[in-house]
Amino acid sequence: MNYNDLGKMLAAFDSHDYEYANLPCWLVFDERFRQSYPIATVTPGTPTPHWMLTAPTLAELAEAAGIDPAGLGAQVEEFNGHAANGVDPVFHRGESVYDLYRGDSEVTPNRNLRPLESGPYYAVQLHLGALGTKGGPLTDTEGAVLDTHGARIPGLYACGNVASSPFGPGYPGAGATLAAGMVFGYLSGQALAG
Repeated sequence: MNYNDLGKMLAAFDSHDYEYANLPCWLVFDERFRQSYPIATVTPGTPTPHWMLTAPTLAELAEAAGIDPAGLGAQVEEFNGHAANGVDPVFHRGESVYDLYRGDSEVTPNRNLRPLESGPYYAVQLHLGALGTKGGPLTDTEGAVLDTHGARIPGLYACGNVASSPFGPGYPGAGATLAAGMVFGYLSGQALAG
């Protein structure tokens, strides 16, 4: 799942229970994963930082993270069964073109799924953050800012992350905010020069 959509899932708020439904959220992985892929700024073979919890067993990892050990064990067992068959009925990993591009071609039958194997095991708590925006003033096709009635505000233009996204709440992929900023910066410049 791309980080834009993952952020939406983490931001899901349950107004009945008055809490974020998917927080806290943990990335749990095994030693093979740790030695195969970078995790944030940590690359394989480098020392494990203090913010990356580690334990020899899943039960001990759950206890260190404040996760129900039996629940984590059951979830990993269910995940491993599906991963061995190459399917993810919950999150549908490996079904989109984006997933296939980001997956590991050496992992089969699904390049986005592999059962957790032997420990030690690791957990990293995931937090919401901001990289770009979907907010900002609405603009027209030249980047002119529109007022609440849809009329241009004379001389005011916006582009990039200070303007509403031309993609709405969607995210087509890496560089999208750069491309929109560049295109609407050019269009705004052309309009102002004209």
